[in-house]
Amino acid sequence: MILGGRLRGFYRGTFLYFIYSRLTYFFQHFLRYPQKELDYEFEGKAMTFSTRDEISKRWFLPKFRNGYVHERPVTTHMMRNLGGCSVFVDAGAFLGYYTVLSKTVNPNLHVFSFELDPTLVELIHVNVGLNRLKDVEVYNMALGSEAKP
Repeated sequence: MILGGRLRGFYRGTFLYFIYSRLTYFFQHFLRYPQKELDYEFEGKAMTFSTRDEISKRWFLPKFRNGYVHERPVTTHMMRNLGGCSVFVDAGAFLGYYTVLSKTVNPNLHVFSFELDPTLVELIHVNVGLNRLKDVEVYNMALGSEAKP
């Protein structure tokens, strides 16, 4: 019996709770959002982001499907002010949202993306490739005020 969104008698740490949580996860992420890419548009600029992996799927879906704009003031500022720039640095690029956005806004930019997590670096490459962007350099390193081994 379901009460308040939880199954009565399924306590965390039990095998039945594990099965319940895995089935819920499967339904929410594979059946509910089966698409492999998210086509996204903001102020007339179209971008595509991969949702094949769990990190991207959780970050982009469902909020971006419903008209959400990530950090709207920053995104709007970039859309309006990157036209005259020649270089853009995305420090802590995560999935490459700002990398793709900047290059989509101004195709003449040379973009440098920095991300420490190697898994995320691969996902940035995927998103850059989906949008067929050139002059984008992705580095698997962190930025800081001093060099540390």
